[in-house]
Amino acid sequence: MKQGSWEMFGAHVLRTAPGFEQTVFRLYAPGAVAVFLELSENEYPESVRGEKILPFRSVPGKYRSLPMVRSAEPGLSDVFELWSDADQSGTRYHFRIRTPEGEDLLRSDPYGAYFPDPAGLDAEVLSERTPSKDLASIRGERRKH
Repeated sequence: MKQGSWEMFGAHVLRTAPGFEQTVFRLYAPGAVAVFLELSENEYPESVRGEKILPFRSVPGKYRSLPMVRSAEPGLSDVFELWSDADQSGTRYHFRIRTPEGEDLLRSDPYGAYFPDPAGLDAEVLSERTPSKDLASIRGERRKH
C-alpha cells in the first residue's frame, strides 16, 4: 500500500502496542545539513527513543531544540525524523533547518494538522484523544498553504 505524504510527514501519534503510544515527527528537508525539532518549553517530553532527556540548549525565546536524525530507510536520506516514547498530543512545535551555509531557518510544519495561532509558527500535535478540542472543527480550520 502506497503511503500518502500527509501520512508520512508531520507529527503522528502511533499506537504501536496495546497501552503504548509513540509520536513521530518527520520533515522532508533536501539539502539540509541538520534539522531540529523546536518544542515549547512547556511541552518538553520526558524521553525520546527510550532515553531520559537531559536539558538541551535552550533557544532564545521559549523553545527547546532536539536534533532530528536522517531516515535510515533507502531513498529517504532527505527525510529527518524524531521519535518520542509518548503521546505528544497538545505539544506545540516547529522546525529549525540548518543550511549548508550555516544559516538556521525557522519553519512551520507544512503537514501540520492544527495551528493554534494562525499568525504564528507553531503547529500542535493532534490525535483522536486530543483533550478539550473538537477535532472536526480543528480539521476545518487547517492552515491553507
